[in-house]
Amino acid sequence: MQQLIPSNSGKALVSIVIGDNYREKWEKQSLPYLTRYCKKYGHGLIIFDTDLIDKNHKYWKKATWQKMLLGEAILASDLTIDQVCYVDADILVNPEAPDIFTHCTNLENFYLVSLRYRLPYPYEETLRRISYFRNKYYSESYPLDSVIFISLEELYKWHNLVPQDDEACMGLFVFSIEQHSDLMKSWFYKYDREIDSLTGGGDQTHFNFEIQNYGHVAWLDYRFQTIWSYDMAWKYSYLYKYRSEYNKEIQNCIESSLSTSYFLHFAGSWYESKMYDSFEMNSSWLSENSDFFNYLSKPVSGNPLGQIKPIK
Repeated sequence: MQQLIPSNSGKALVSIVIGDNYREKWEKQSLPYLTRYCKKYGHGLIIFDTDLIDKNHKYWKKATWQKMLLGEAILASDLTIDQVCYVDADILVNPEAPDIFTHCTNLENFYLVSLRYRLPYPYEETLRRISYFRNKYYSESYPLDSVIFISLEELYKWHNLVPQDDEACMGLFVFSIEQHSDLMKSWFYKYDREIDSLTGGGDQTHFNFEIQNYGHVAWLDYRFQTIWSYDMAWKYSYLYKYRSEYNKEIQNCIESSLSTSYFLHFAGSWYESKMYDSFEMNSSWLSENSDFFNYLSKPVSGNPLGQIKPIK
């Protein structure tokens, strides 16, 4: 565990960044923006760069499960942290975004962002766009009808779990160290290393089940975890022809998406998600984005100023 930025607020953003190549990308893409965000609000920034459980342990599972052990690890440290926002390492944070913890004031709750509801675009049509454009531009073998359209009920039943009312993307959630650390630890050790899931042994559906079954859940604004593949399919579908190689158009669209989001998540394994790898920090965009959010915070009068035309 490394504390990259100390916390003045008792809050911290935490990521798991294991592996030199993975960390190198994270330091290039995500860290500069995370640093600005955390310093703006006085929050800590902590990363875990080694496994939290030995790989030979009978309960070791795919690394994504280890976020359930973060609270225990922080409790065992000498850090004074009472609340954590876990963020996947492939998330870009808008440095001008509002303080997420001001939306997470009840320490009894887990705070999640839905993958299915309260979206700014129609859910099924967005998935249809993803399927169609992947088939057209990425691979003719990509099916136009697949598990991407699975219903909530069937999703949980496939995993032998009682259906829940929603599905969050577990790449971001907020929890209380005191209230939830032992609880999450118990969920981790509930499932053995041979666990099967639609995400290749990942925690996505099981963690959703445990949190929602626990019952103390509040749902955050979708902008706190905008899914890039959704945003791209709905707003920037012409990018499919570029795949994931660096391209100025991709850079511009990611910046545009981030300027209308708070946290932008490159979840998944297809080419859209790999566009994260080629994203570059842009100082001029940071300045422009700051000016834009400053403008948004100012009141407007609507007073008529006469006819104004562009200068030729």
